[in-house]
Amino acid sequence: MIKKISPDEYKRNERHISAEIFQTVSKILQDVKENGDEAIRKYERELDHAEISELRISEDEIATALREVSSEYS
Repeated sequence: MIKKISPDEYKRNERHISAEIFQTVSKILQDVKENGDEAIRKYERELDHAEISELRISEDEIATALREVSSEYS
């Protein structure tokens, strides 16, 4: 279960929460490594409350995104 916390709660418990976050992210990455797209879809439903029909991004979508990114980040 992933718990949402406020910035104030994070500041009060930063050390403990940082370890918790690391552990949660590690579990997610391991799940994705082992289960691939199935895990990605599970987390998109659980965390984003979404269902993406296609995980692949087209060349046009990539080109559009690159044009929209600030030169500071590209």
